[in-house]
Amino acid sequence: MATYSVFFVRHGQKAPSDTFNSIKNKGLCLTPLGEEQALAVGKFLKQFSVPRIIVSDFPRAQKTAEIANKIMHAFIQTEPRFGERILFARNDINEVESKETFEKSQEDWSYKTKGGESLNDVVARFSKAVTTINQQTAVFTHGRALQSYLFVTFPLAGFGEKELIIDTASIYRVDYVDGKAIGYAYLFSPFDEQGDTERIIPTPADTLVKYIADPPHILKTHLTPDSAGHDIQKNNYEFLSLNYLQAIGVAVPPRLSLLEQGKYVRIDFIEGKTLTQYITDRKPNLYKLGEALHNIHTKLSKKSAAGFTINAPNSTLNAHNAINLHALTLSWLDKTDRLAKTPITAAFLSGLNLAKTTLQQHPEYLRAESIIYGDFKPDNIIVHDDSFVFIDPHLSYGLLSCDLGKFISRLYLIDPANAGDLITQFLDGYGIAKNQHEEVMQMTAFDILNMYSRLIAKELFDRELGIPSHQKAQQTMLFCLTTIVPQLLQAGRQS
Repeated sequence: MATYSVFFVRHGQKAPSDTFNSIKNKGLCLTPLGEEQALAVGKFLKQFSVPRIIVSDFPRAQKTAEIANKIMHAFIQTEPRFGERILFARNDINEVESKETFEKSQEDWSYKTKGGESLNDVVARFSKAVTTINQQTAVFTHGRALQSYLFVTFPLAGFGEKELIIDTASIYRVDYVDGKAIGYAYLFSPFDEQGDTERIIPTPADTLVKYIADPPHILKTHLTPDSAGHDIQKNNYEFLSLNYLQAIGVAVPPRLSLLEQGKYVRIDFIEGKTLTQYITDRKPNLYKLGEALHNIHTKLSKKSAAGFTINAPNSTLNAHNAINLHALTLSWLDKTDRLAKTPITAAFLSGLNLAKTTLQQHPEYLRAESIIYGDFKPDNIIVHDDSFVFIDPHLSYGLLSCDLGKFISRLYLIDPANAGDLITQFLDGYGIAKNQHEEVMQMTAFDILNMYSRLIAKELFDRELGIPSHQKAQQTMLFCLTTIVPQLLQAGRQS
């Protein structure tokens, strides 16, 4: 029995056109945003180690596959049967006629012009091309062709008109057994709004935060489909969490909405900077931020587990979320020797052993009853007029050291040479007790190790993207692992 998956990808955003004539449109190239979307597709598909790419013969699909494959490193072949629907056989159709014909063909799947294709024709040749696939493959194709294939292949899926509008660079996975389609899933869609592309910020966790100036709002999306307890594609977790934080007096955006079935989150707010940018630009006073977190912890801890529940999957993560090195990394190590080629193997492997030992010595890290913020880090905080706005909570049951350790570790990873003063201000504002210092230092060290395990598992440091920020991140991580982590652990033992 042959079981495999095919990842169907619509091409990136193409240059604008005022005609529905596919012959005239065939040569359209990608826009700069379309090229950016193609890169995001490659980053997303990289995690699946897809060995083969099949692409239509249209330039926009070819270019999308070419850019994505700079990261995927797969074998590429062309298959014209995955091309867009040919509505006309000639290119002298006027725009009024092209629109009327297109609309008529949308309603009647058998309708076609002389020499053109009906939607039924498209599905037939698309399906025949699919039968030639017998292994995991990425197919770079076109919106209407893919929509029609999914509509006919899964008649019980309940596709409505909106579900048949597939955004540029969206990815659907279809699972097959012996050539028969048995199920499908929407996986991913990068940003599809125009905006200042230079203001897209990639974070180490493969999250993109994008600012749109008019009207001011943030678009936020994740490049992985199954982030534990944080899957915006399947629930309104952020919406519920932000509402609750706002109810206890925390500064959050005035309105949050999930768009396009959760493909990304749009948050309306007064434009500012992420705290990461703010720290890079100048040294802020983090005393107030420490006070804010203490206020959040105090108010959330007054709610018992029975009195407050978030109706979202995986919402009861404990403090082990900050020290899940084995879950993230050891299974990966069983399959590859890539880690052995890195310059910090010894430091990282000793950290894995330390994490295991610490869990054995402190089983209470896995048992917590209080509700905490859970994802307190600079990328989730916007600074506007020196005030802090929270944009992306992760409420969970855990220990306060999880939040404190995660935030402190990110301060080190942003700028380890100048992090000390910021950390002191932050902890003074929080009012940390002396008996909590060792645990916080351990959590900080473990979160740095945890971040590295995630980066290597996603092969972020192996991507040949030529991005200076990645090179800087690698250098900073090396310094933190070899210098900061040992100091943190020693300080924890001495406190």
